[in-house]
Amino acid sequence: MNPYKMQSEYDKRKQYTFIPYYEARLETYNLGIERVNKQISQINDAFLKGYLELQLEHYQKQADKTYTVLTLLKKQLIKKIKLEYESKEIK
Repeated sequence: MNPYKMQSEYDKRKQYTFIPYYEARLETYNLGIERVNKQISQINDAFLKGYLELQLEHYQKQADKTYTVLTLLKKQLIKKIKLEYESKEIK
C-alpha cells in the first residue's frame, strides 16, 4: 500500500474532526460580537466607540470566515456520507 495515499486518506478523515472546533470558535466570535455591541451602546466617547466598532468589524469578519469553513466542512461530510451509503447500497 502506498504510504502517501494512506496519509491522504487519514488527512481527509481528520479534517472532519475540526467541525466541533470551528463551531466553538464561531460561538466565541458571536459572544465577542455581542459583548462589543453592548459596550458600544453604553459608551459616548467617540474615540473609544470608534475603536470598539473596529473590534466589532474584526469579530464579524472572523465569524464570517469561520462560518464559511464550517459550512464547507459539513457539506463535504454530507457528500462523503451519501457516497459511502450509495456505494454500500449498490453492493
